[in-house]
Amino acid sequence: MSHYLPYRAANEIDNKTVSVIKYFDPDMLYRYSLSRSHRLMCGYGTVCAAMIASKMLGADRIEVFRYANSGDTTGDRTRVVGYLSAAMIKPEDGKLDPGPGDAANGEGDMLNKEERKKMLKLARDAIVYYLDKGKDLPAKEDDPVLNREMGGFVTLHKHGRLRGCIGNLVGRGPFYLTVRDMAKEAATGDPRFPAVTLDEMEDIDIEISALSPLVKVDDPEKIEMGRHGVLVRQGFISGVYLPQVATETGWNREQFMNSLCGQKAGMREDAWKKRECDIYVFTAEVFGERDTKD
Repeated sequence: MSHYLPYRAANEIDNKTVSVIKYFDPDMLYRYSLSRSHRLMCGYGTVCAAMIASKMLGADRIEVFRYANSGDTTGDRTRVVGYLSAAMIKPEDGKLDPGPGDAANGEGDMLNKEERKKMLKLARDAIVYYLDKGKDLPAKEDDPVLNREMGGFVTLHKHGRLRGCIGNLVGRGPFYLTVRDMAKEAATGDPRFPAVTLDEMEDIDIEISALSPLVKVDDPEKIEMGRHGVLVRQGFISGVYLPQVATETGWNREQFMNSLCGQKAGMREDAWKKRECDIYVFTAEVFGERDTKD
């Protein structure tokens, strides 16, 4: 990864590069690495070539295992070298990997009941703290699951109606901090709504979506309504719908994708049909305060 930067700068720049790598898109990674401000990843051409070869062999996703730099082991944080371990994975049955937390993969949920309760409490506490004091809630979490890098959205409803929704598709740091930060943003930074007030909080219900890694698809027929969230990207234009959008609206695939491209992303509504945009899918483990009440 990066070479000979101070520890904090290396972590910041390398984490941005890792977030691009997770898209498993060699063209995107190559363009990103060529830009002058980010020309710090050693061997990016080789990584892009490995991605291209892996895709030709059937891989459809990349799994990042760990990032660290030399300052984590030597203790010298003045000039460090970054390292990343990851794998490009081909599904055994030729189908899309349903992602963690999806019942179809035969595995357990991403978060257990106690972890869900903890994240919902953190989200509420973060909003109240910020509205009261105007700064981020101090937070520390030792649970290794909640320290994993996962994308996440926080959605607020008031009397059953949307009151704010903000999130990150790609994990950028520990999941618990994503929840804290996105909760604050959903309450105060969603441009569709005025900021939530402290007086409103007793009427606000909080919902969290923990997201699996993005998987690029070439065939829209692989998109499963109600199970897959979808990101469309055309150059610098993009739009995303969470899986629950299809369930809440009752849309079929064509209605869902036309709305996503035409209304949410601002491109031609049939861009997905004409292969004018890249399509990524993900799954979401969705839980809310109403779900976790005893």
